[in-house]
Amino acid sequence: MGTLTVDNLNTSTIIGSGAPLITSSTPAFFARKSTLSSITNNSRNKVECQTEVFDSAGQYDNSTNYRFTPQTAGKYYVFAQSQLISEGQGTVQWMLHEIFKNGTSSGFRISSYIDFRNTNGNGGGPLCAGIFDMNGTDDYVEFYCYPGLSSGTPSIGNTGNNMDTFFGAFRIG
Repeated sequence: MGTLTVDNLNTSTIIGSGAPLITSSTPAFFARKSTLSSITNNSRNKVECQTEVFDSAGQYDNSTNYRFTPQTAGKYYVFAQSQLISEGQGTVQWMLHEIFKNGTSSGFRISSYIDFRNTNGNGGGPLCAGIFDMNGTDDYVEFYCYPGLSSGTPSIGNTGNNMDTFFGAFRIG
């Protein structure tokens, strides 16, 4: 293997033969929730992102389990967000997002949390993202949200043509 020289802003970086080289960030996918739907308050809800924007290897299930099961081993950057809406119902108190590996909260997971109790919000949602080691056979990731409203029924989804609720991943090494 040879040496690759990269020139950038009057500096030069040399990547020698011992450096790892990522030749592709696939498999990768990005899906969005195309409808607004009610979810259960104070409970863990799987986010069903049913509209694929892209799926490079057909490894995201957008109709049954709503999970990504890459068939290439490696490290994956996984990200998700849902837009919680409570217009005219109750005040959003908090929102927890979780990405689970292999379907359980007792295993590896990444979470993000936002607390609206001091701002009396009526919607929003945190971005949840992290890096997962995937074995390339049966490891999978899923996206869940856990809303807390003072009353009423929460909804998640997209408003208009916005990308408010989405789930995606790509291989980084």
